[in-house]
Amino acid sequence: MEMAAAVRPIAAKGIWEEIFKVALHEPYLGIFNSWTGTDSCHNWYGVSCDPETQRVADINLRGESEDPIFRKAHRTGYMTGTISPAICKLTRLSSLTIADWKGISGTIPPCIASLPFLRIIDLIGNQLTGEIPADIGRLSRLSVLNVADNQISGTIPRSLTNLSSLMHLDLRSNKISGISGVGGWGGTLI
Repeated sequence: MEMAAAVRPIAAKGIWEEIFKVALHEPYLGIFNSWTGTDSCHNWYGVSCDPETQRVADINLRGESEDPIFRKAHRTGYMTGTISPAICKLTRLSSLTIADWKGISGTIPPCIASLPFLRIIDLIGNQLTGEIPADIGRLSRLSVLNVADNQISGTIPRSLTNLSSLMHLDLRSNKISGISGVGGWGGTLI
């Protein structure tokens, strides 16, 4: 039955390898060591699922954290690689935090604008380049967009003005120009 496939955890081993284990590398803390088996909804570091649908809802990978894994290692995190466009296969994703890893590069996948449940994009403190996806304004539920402390360039997409739920926007310490098109927006521009 089609419904059964929709509620099954999305953690088919190949999808997770494509999204993270192949694209991202974290050699010191073993962040991905807990990512074993096919059920991403139980005991996978930084992954949370919606209890009703059992689909991945939140990815929270923060390189500077008070989490015991960092305290035990007496260090902050360092991760390299890119954010794979395969992230867009997580169609129920509501929160994406891949922050403060210092070595993650590449662009923000444009397909991220096709994730209808996305509320939080927090990619601060990496080495991301390219532009903010032009269709970012399609994310009607987006309340946080934090891409500070990267190397993002280009202009702020005009579609950003469509984000009526946006409460926090942080673009500082990038190479972004052209703030035209955000007049009348009621959130905090940092």
